[in-house]
Amino acid sequence: MKTIILLGGLFSSFSSLPLEQSGFQWGYGYDNGPNVWGTHFPQCNGFRQSPIALPTNVANSSQLQRIEFHDYIHDYYNLSFVNDGDAIKFYLRGSERPSLSGSVFGNQMRMNGKDYPGEDQRIWFNGEFDSLEDALKVPGNVAITAHMFEISPEDTPYLAPAVNGVTQINGTDKSIDFVHKFAVEEDYRINNITIDSNGNERCVNCDYYFYEGSLSYPPCTEGVYWHIYMDPYPVSERQLNVLRSVVSPGDFQIMSDNFRNLQPVNFRDVLQYREKLDLIGH
Repeated sequence: MKTIILLGGLFSSFSSLPLEQSGFQWGYGYDNGPNVWGTHFPQCNGFRQSPIALPTNVANSSQLQRIEFHDYIHDYYNLSFVNDGDAIKFYLRGSERPSLSGSVFGNQMRMNGKDYPGEDQRIWFNGEFDSLEDALKVPGNVAITAHMFEISPEDTPYLAPAVNGVTQINGTDKSIDFVHKFAVEEDYRINNITIDSNGNERCVNCDYYFYEGSLSYPPCTEGVYWHIYMDPYPVSERQLNVLRSVVSPGDFQIMSDNFRNLQPVNFRDVLQYREKLDLIGH
């Protein structure tokens, strides 16, 4: 069974990890945005690109397993928080990192036909490789887990580190370091196991879509396994506005609309994993 370890992640607010190539400074503007990426990064013209529109029909695939997170919920990790002009990103520092198993390992997206105001992506790679760059050279060794944001009337503690750190990274590429504990709130914890009134085990926030795609930013490397959770994270309008207020280093441009347009599904299957108990309610 592969061990897939967490490298880092990014927050995108709609209103990456740095893998620069060819000397072209990509971004999301007219002259350097998704409409010209393919000219400088040929893989951006591929047939397995991300993001895509997700299906609205209900299904369940026996090929997929529940994703299990290891050393994820109860441990604190050292992170670096940075504004690179494309997104607000965090990186894990040090050798201690959480991992995941399950799925097929022994937004930027539209879910259920609905638009969401933002997204949290987390990028994982096979622990047999020394780096993300090395893992990307072999298809099937990089995974992304993603959650959409959904407007909530109250602030959510989950986004507190990002919201509180924005003032320190706004308009500068200097990183800040902090200690963070992932997914600590019961209401939106990933793979939260509860017992219902009948004594049956129920997994909350375990259902996800799965497809093979690419990095959603240059160089758009394909062979990336995407997992988009069906339950969005709650986030208040106030918190979103704080994230949307961030400006890029250098040119001080607002970093909203930092997302790629939807790509053709082409011949790909989009699979769904749903807990059996949840199927009754759909």
